[in-house]
Amino acid sequence: MLIDEHITDAEFDQVRQMYADCLGEKGATVEYEGTDGRRSERFPPGVSVDQIDEYIQECVADTALPYVEQLHQLDGQDPDSDSVEALVACLKRHDIADQTMTADDYKRIVTDPNLDDEYFGKYFNEQRADYDAEKSPAYWACNANPNA
Repeated sequence: MLIDEHITDAEFDQVRQMYADCLGEKGATVEYEGTDGRRSERFPPGVSVDQIDEYIQECVADTALPYVEQLHQLDGQDPDSDSVEALVACLKRHDIADQTMTADDYKRIVTDPNLDDEYFGKYFNEQRADYDAEKSPAYWACNANPNA
């Protein structure tokens, strides 16, 4: 997939299907809304919250879906456009990104799963002890529409 350093729409769809299949093996259904990470996972009654969290983390680890989504978004952008700059500015406005972060810094961070988790994980990973439920909606809103 990343041999050519690009994620095609077909490759993106394939990873999304792999994630849905992974959770499907555990009895869940996955519905996607758009291409920016919005999705709903529905599990059958009787599955505990802890088990759901474990299943989701397992399937995320197997497919790297959140990272592929980020890369797909970045890959689809004109490198000379200011959309990444707008995203970084939005994250700064909401005190999610450091005020010194540049667009190049952001691209470097989100293309490395460990750095992404270090810098932004507390806004998208509810399993973390430092999960920031207050700023998480702003994080997702900036990713969906950085000019908001």
